[in-house]
Amino acid sequence: MGLPVFNTFLGLSAGYYFGNRICFNKVESEKHPKLINQVSMFAGLIMTFVCISSGFLAIYDNGAAGMIQDVLGLSYEVTRTMLWGIVLIGGIILIIVNILLTRLTMIITIKNYTR
Repeated sequence: MGLPVFNTFLGLSAGYYFGNRICFNKVESEKHPKLINQVSMFAGLIMTFVCISSGFLAIYDNGAAGMIQDVLGLSYEVTRTMLWGIVLIGGIILIIVNILLTRLTMIITIKNYTR
């Protein structure tokens, strides 16, 4: 099992790539917001699949709660309910962060190119 935290940084790569692609193809500025939304939502969709698969492995792996307890040095036992909360809340946060990172990177890339 792994935490998909570092997968959020792929949104940076996607935002930079598509931002450059928009500038390279000289897409009209009226279409930029629509393209930024589409790419950001697609990156969020991919992150959703990553979080679902990672969460599935965490919930159905009997040792995942123990690993979380050991890694964080917790003095109490991590229950299945806590594990569900970590998966759901953490997954939603990661998806939102990925979308925002992709959007921000695209906007910055386009602005830097048009200067």
